[in-house]
Amino acid sequence: MESVNKQQIVRDFKQTFTTEYGVRVLQNLMMVCGGHITQDLFDKDNERNTAYNLGKNRVYRHILTMLNSDPDSTPDDSIIENEKQGE
Repeated sequence: MESVNKQQIVRDFKQTFTTEYGVRVLQNLMMVCGGHITQDLFDKDNERNTAYNLGKNRVYRHILTMLNSDPDSTPDDSIIENEKQGE
């Protein structure tokens, strides 16, 4: 696993999702991942669907968390572990 500084990841998220294209993608993810308050994530008849919906929603919420983070107030030693691709 490769260690990545969290400050850099926050900056990367902001650079990616604050462009014209990124804003459109984020709006689409909001619809697809249950980001609307009016969307019900729970399926009273199917636990698997509920788990699936909650997983999709978690991805969207993570993106929002990163966009609302201040990279300059993130501790320098905050590390995010990423798997190296191709290994």
